[in-house]
Amino acid sequence: MSERGRRFAERWISQNVNPEAYQFANGESRPRLMADAMLEEAQALGITRDEIEEEVGEVVSYVADQMQDRTDEEVWRLVEDEE
Repeated sequence: MSERGRRFAERWISQNVNPEAYQFANGESRPRLMADAMLEEAQALGITRDEIEEEVGEVVSYVADQMQDRTDEEVWRLVEDEE
């Protein structure tokens, strides 16, 4: 297994995915656009899509899930701040 792929994906997500209330931009799927950007950066470092997907599953779904998680965390943070 490629722990390197997981570490790269997690680091990339932490640096590039912010809470957002939308999944589409200009008619394009934001998770797909972000996954493409992640894979392009990974390729430049010699990390393959297979290496990443071996650890995190299908890249677009992984990015979409991470986007949703970040948004949910922010919503809960804001709710707690209001209390």
